[in-house]
Amino acid sequence: MKKIIIDKKQATSRTALVENGKLIEVLMDDSALASKVGNVYLAKIENIFKTFAFAEIGAKKKAFLQLEDDIKVKSGDRVVVQITKDAFKDKGAKVSTNITFAGRYIVLTKKNTSSNTIYISRKIEDEAEKARLNKIAADILPTNHSIIFRSASKGIEKKVIENELKSLAAKIESIVNHNNENGVLYEENNIAIYESSLKSLFCENIDAIAINDENEIKNLNLILKQNGYGGTKVDLHADENIFEYYELDHQIEKLKDKKVWLKTGGYVVIEKTEALTVIDVNTGKLTSKKKDTIKKANMEAATEIAKQLRLRNLFGIIIVDFISMEEASSKDELINHFSNEVKKDRLTVNVVGITSLGLVELTRKGTKANNIF
Repeated sequence: MKKIIIDKKQATSRTALVENGKLIEVLMDDSALASKVGNVYLAKIENIFKTFAFAEIGAKKKAFLQLEDDIKVKSGDRVVVQITKDAFKDKGAKVSTNITFAGRYIVLTKKNTSSNTIYISRKIEDEAEKARLNKIAADILPTNHSIIFRSASKGIEKKVIENELKSLAAKIESIVNHNNENGVLYEENNIAIYESSLKSLFCENIDAIAINDENEIKNLNLILKQNGYGGTKVDLHADENIFEYYELDHQIEKLKDKKVWLKTGGYVVIEKTEALTVIDVNTGKLTSKKKDTIKKANMEAATEIAKQLRLRNLFGIIIVDFISMEEASSKDELINHFSNEVKKDRLTVNVVGITSLGLVELTRKGTKANNIF
């Protein structure tokens, strides 16, 4: 059973995803740190370079716009842009002229090119279903658009998907065909501080949501309804430490430890730096150094690391040093297992492969560091 737990009794709202009592992911929402990803602006182009330009959107730092072959702008032009990555430290937000909005079943993008593109969630593996969704897209997708079929679209009839597409397309058009001369054209609905985290977890098959603020029930139900989840069960735990009630506090506390022990007796050490994250797998208390034992420890480590990436919200470049194995077949099996484990992540994780030094390189795509610490 998957459940979302929302804690409104702290200085910052905390939102956790739990499956059968085990913490899968925990996010925080502070109004001062609220993500602006998804916001749309009428930007003024400044400082054009060969492959990028800076754009004024009214923020402290100029936004960064990658100039693709189909984007023709000059200094002083006003263009509609959407934030795709939040500002971080001394870097301004990253923006795109492709305007994107997500529904329950699809993600729709209005592009700058005349060609259409179709993507299907990697969690949909059935070839017949992929073919069905591709056919639906070919029938209903307008020109200059791309569509992503989310995992929830599996088995959903064409009419339902078409209605959602029409709704998203109308939303995009109403924003792009604006009457504003400058400034913000669209902001993500700030009904509740925790909304961004809640919407991030909507891609999961949620059985229920629990919250500890009676005053937020109305807002929560409105958010659910607006995103197609109006029938979701909502439990109220008024005036409670809801994370303690669901035994999450001690699970979160463990995330402060760099060392994570494995059942086989080995352990992993997670070191996060500004440039990348390094994860080292150690033999620890392994009583045997036989090939099968080492392989088993590495396989368990791969499963645990996939979980820790999400729990600690690690993203960017990640390097894993597994226990050394000589056989190529064992290495291949480990990479395949690791690749399957990271598919459970709601964010895109790409296992690049084994480097010349025997290290496993992967990347995890994230938009901001909204982890619990």
